[in-house]
Amino acid sequence: MILGENTYAAEQELQRLAAGVATVERYEGSELDEAKLSDILRGMSLFASERTVIITRLSEQKMLWEKLALWIDDVAPEVTVILRESSIDKRLKSTKDVLKQTKLITAEQWTDRDTRAAEEWLGKLMKDRGLAPTRAQLADMIQRAHAPTARPGSMVIDQMQLAQAVAALAVLDEVSDESIAAVLPPARGEVLFRLLDKAIDRDDAGVQTMLSQLHANEDPYLAFAGVVKQWLQLVALKLAGGASGDLAIHPYVLGRLQSQAKHVSQVDARAITQLAADLDARMKISEVTPWEGFDRFVMAIVLR
Repeated sequence: MILGENTYAAEQELQRLAAGVATVERYEGSELDEAKLSDILRGMSLFASERTVIITRLSEQKMLWEKLALWIDDVAPEVTVILRESSIDKRLKSTKDVLKQTKLITAEQWTDRDTRAAEEWLGKLMKDRGLAPTRAQLADMIQRAHAPTARPGSMVIDQMQLAQAVAALAVLDEVSDESIAAVLPPARGEVLFRLLDKAIDRDDAGVQTMLSQLHANEDPYLAFAGVVKQWLQLVALKLAGGASGDLAIHPYVLGRLQSQAKHVSQVDARAITQLAADLDARMKISEVTPWEGFDRFVMAIVLR
């Protein structure tokens, strides 16, 4: 079983497991019924001595998932079954029974904790395609590939987006900052960095333009969480006298924050941080709407 929400890593594992196999069959769990599942698992083919069967999202059909748990020992010896699941309910007896009889391969999403591993992987992938990016360009691409999850305020590094960007860049003679920007639009974090830049520079017109764009295209909770996170990193750096120390801030982000922190006084840092906490508390009890809280926080930086 390949389990996890990293679609790129999962597809790479599927290709590895199916390499060299003459017959590969793919099925969507939503398209199967009990008879079809039984035939897939127990049936024999007249045209192939060995078969590899890939079944996706079968766990979403609870009844068939339970049948799989009962039939898994009866799979025909010439059939290799690969289950592909984004998530499963490990509390279910059927899931426990399935896991006992399968080899589990995880395809977990990368987070900020995996930034270094992501940069190493990206650098090797680009080198294999004949590209020679700088370390700064690798860091920039990783930042641009951040994507939101279903959990408010949570972000992951989208490996599939990076792989697609590399495929697009591979047709060029060399990698430039401009070509990276063309194939990999800025992620939310990068947009919020630019917003914070404009707010710290007291560029009211630029801030208003970006706020209008964010209102049209972003989730207010994610936007508020993202900009406050960046602000708190800036404040922590400011209070540390500009030294990163044990703050565990990525070098790319650190460079941006150090530049911003020079233009914020410690008095303003404390006052605006307190405002962020107050707005967050008021948003949770619906005294302030998410976009109102977001706008008030950003404008407090402009007007400091």
